[in-house]
Amino acid sequence: MKIKCLFPGNYYRLRNVVVKTSTGKQYALPVGGMLDVDTTNEQWVSFKLDYHRATLSLPEPPDQDSVLVTLKYRVTFPWNFLDVMFKNCMKASWMSKGEFENVSFLLEKQHIEPMAIGITEKLLLGSFIAIMLFYLVTSIRLFSAEATGGFLFLYSLAGLFSLVRIIIARKCISRVFFLNVLVIFAFINLVLVHYQNFHPMAELVLVIISLFILPLLLLRYVR
Repeated sequence: MKIKCLFPGNYYRLRNVVVKTSTGKQYALPVGGMLDVDTTNEQWVSFKLDYHRATLSLPEPPDQDSVLVTLKYRVTFPWNFLDVMFKNCMKASWMSKGEFENVSFLLEKQHIEPMAIGITEKLLLGSFIAIMLFYLVTSIRLFSAEATGGFLFLYSLAGLFSLVRIIIARKCISRVFFLNVLVIFAFINLVLVHYQNFHPMAELVLVIISLFILPLLLLRYVR
């Protein structure tokens, strides 16, 4: 049995799906990869990645000998993040040989429009990287003085990791994913400005980026 794993939106890009059979065999299926599994004398095959799970009963239906493992979720913000974070979105389905060979094209056509890296995107990425570096420096200064220093330190590291990941994988990042990341960062910026005592000039810059630049991005991307 041939198995292909394709997740829309670049979710779990560097992870493996654990494939198990009824006789106890176990395989690692890379997200975005393929796997051949011997299903002789097997009754079922299960797939698991964290809390996402799916199971297929054997034998396969007539004229269908290939399997697609994917995630099914709502594509609009914030429901896409909520579905993937809190629901079991994994689906394993039988496919014919023709469907199996063309499934990559079909998924890309259904879901995501690639992001074009232009001047606006470069300015936004640079602005948010500068903000995360500011948070990192501020957190180190506040680490021993205030309880919020630890949270700010972890948030700045997570933010820098996410932004660097976008830059590295920019050729396969969707515009919806990029927009969602910036929406979340802008919202957290506003919350931090409200609860954290920053320098007045720093607070002004954070508010401008969150309330002025982001709506311009929304007007460009949401249509």
